[in-house]
Amino acid sequence: PDDYEWSFDGTPISEGGSNPNISIYPVIIFTNVNRTDSGNYSITVSNEGGTSTGFFILNVLYAPEGVPQTGPFYVVTGDDITITAYTNIDGNPNPTSIWTKDNSPVTDGGRYDTSVPGELTITTVISSDAGNYTNTLTNEVLSIENTNELIEHVPPSMPRSVTVVGDPEAESVVLSWLNPINLGSPVFTLFNVFIYTTTEGISNITRQVTPNNTIDTDYNNIVTINGLKPNIQYTV
Repeated sequence: PDDYEWSFDGTPISEGGSNPNISIYPVIIFTNVNRTDSGNYSITVSNEGGTSTGFFILNVLYAPEGVPQTGPFYVVTGDDITITAYTNIDGNPNPTSIWTKDNSPVTDGGRYDTSVPGELTITTVISSDAGNYTNTLTNEVLSIENTNELIEHVPPSMPRSVTVVGDPEAESVVLSWLNPINLGSPVFTLFNVFIYTTTEGISNITRQVTPNNTIDTDYNNIVTINGLKPNIQYTV
């Protein structure tokens, strides 16, 4: 032909133009192909005898990708939970999202909803749902996976052997108690101490106490609360 012209999605392209990875000949040559090169290409050739146009579609495949999310995830028995393994998922072809729990397949349906890629929703969680959940994103190019642990949230039991020793002269009280038998899951990190009175005009006292030991159930916690008023009845 005497003349030819290439177009990409209807826009003329030329060698050395907006895409430096394209060399223009009667045959178009791509180097370092990028996903943005996907699209509709056409070549129009012409000479004194007329014009003819040919078309082709370039579909650049690339591996699954996404932003991995980090657990663990905690849930109370009876609640619903969504475990998110990836956000902003992409890939060509679109990745297939596959879930397993402790290396066993998780089937969509019933209490399990895997309809959103990268997410697993479990309704009415039971204790046996705790475990390691792996989400695999796969297409014909590659597979990636992310594993997160689902942990049953167990509240701690009540503190034990609470004793109260008041000092009217110091207007203070010394509290002591043993750690709960059940430390909870995750293990508790704070005690809330409430000292209140029904006497009008006297403020209640709230103190947050960080435990020094959350391993030994027989550890004795001791705290002194100041600022009490004499001749006032308080409840701890």
